Amino acid sequence: MVFTQSRGCRCWRVFRCAISIASITFPLVQTRDRLRCLATGVGVGRIFGSSMSFSSVENGDVKTFRCRSQMASFTEYIINERDPADVYLHWDCNYQLDGDVSLSVEQTGAWCYHCSMVVAAEHVPSLAALDARIADLDDPNHILLVGFGRAALDRERVALPIRRSWRSGRQSPARCLECGSTDIFALDTDDCTEPRNNKRFRVTSGGHASMCWDIVRRLSPEGEVTFTDDPAKNIKFG
Repeated sequence: MVFTQSRGCRCWRVFRCAISIASITFPLVQTRDRLRCLATGVGVGRIFGSSMSFSSVENGDVKTFRCRSQMASFTEYIINERDPADVYLHWDCNYQLDGDVSLSVEQTGAWCYHCSMVVAAEHVPSLAALDARIADLDDPNHILLVGFGRAALDRERVALPIRRSWRSGRQSPARCLECGSTDIFALDTDDCTEPRNNKRFRVTSGGHASMCWDIVRRLSPEGEVTFTDDPAKNIKFG
């Protein structure tokens, strides 16, 4: 299942905003993403309604992983008007703060110089930007209120002071969510060029698609991965 919106569409902006406060599980696994996983040549997947099993063979032993399907926000790019690339943002990705407090990780697409590809990365907003978002909560036309209703706005009202407190103590720059490197270039506009290699990144589409992996990521306040159940960590590719 895929929902797509053309660049600049208001609905797409609503969905991008919502990733910071919501986690949504859907009972379907999108065919395109299933085929993408199977095309790596590491195993065979099987749909279980709202979950998927994935098996691989290592040294004669069959290892099976079972994952819930879930909805992920994605953006598709064209690099230098030639090479396509896409990035899927992670729903179940949270900071673990003091007092057993969990805070969702705001994300953006980025070019990671260590991974040499487009990745999902942390978005670390400025304190001024967070203060502006807090001030906007009483706007009767707030994008969350209009797009998702009062409950979504109330969740944001609870989360933003926590996010501001986290941000006031954050020292590290934003990190790549694949390798943890801070050597990244955020793709935070629809058409941008990274200065080191002069690569141009232009957004071509975006939306939501159900994914066969429900990967859990837990990060320290500084963005370092403290836990993940990513099955790829246990599979030898190729």
